[in-house]
Amino acid sequence: MAAAGFSFHTPAFVTGVTPDAGVPDAFDLAQNYPNPFRERTTIVFVMPVPDEVDLRVYDVLGREVAVLARGRWPAGRHRVVWEAGALPAGVYLCRLRTDAFTATRRLVHLR
Repeated sequence: MAAAGFSFHTPAFVTGVTPDAGVPDAFDLAQNYPNPFRERTTIVFVMPVPDEVDLRVYDVLGREVAVLARGRWPAGRHRVVWEAGALPAGVYLCRLRTDAFTATRRLVHLR
């Protein structure tokens, strides 16, 4: 969702992705932790069935700042660690989209 003619990408990156054991009974995008955070935060999402995943972070103006996960993911609980130390302090929005579910959470980055 970049503004017309403007793209905003930073060197923020994912430092790890860890699937957890067990299959949940519903989709969910949990609140990140810690929140607020300084350099990195953990984002947890769960899926009861395998699905296409698109997990992105946007600034409050709707500009995409990071793509954290894309592609087909298995059912289960997943953790993504987001390194955002190079980004300015502020409020960011994390959006999870699958074929069957969409959710957004607010992330607060401190310096």
